[in-house]
Amino acid sequence: MTDHEEAVCRLQEMLRFDTTNPPGNELALATHLAASLQAEGLQAEVLESAPDRASLAVRLRGDGSERPLLMMSHLDVVPAEPSRWSHPPFAGQISDGILYGRGAIDSKLTAAVHLQVLLM
Repeated sequence: MTDHEEAVCRLQEMLRFDTTNPPGNELALATHLAASLQAEGLQAEVLESAPDRASLAVRLRGDGSERPLLMMSHLDVVPAEPSRWSHPPFAGQISDGILYGRGAIDSKLTAAVHLQVLLM
């Protein structure tokens, strides 16, 4: 699997988690991502700020010769009215080469790209 294909699969997987805010419910997704990253040897920590509300912090230590880099995104999404969608908003479906899902642009895409960069 190419890096691109892997990133698309990761984004599809992330889109299948309903993290609509309110209430957010990012805990399940953050926990899932942390487990995946830990399996690859990365230091990943889930930070729960309220019941079922969570962020994911991942640290890749350098040797100190370069300045640190912070990559930041969010896992929650705005509400989606399924009747107004041509594809289910939390299915992560690809149709005619287009990936559909709530958060595909704002901002699970950004989070997926950050994770892919860390794993490369």
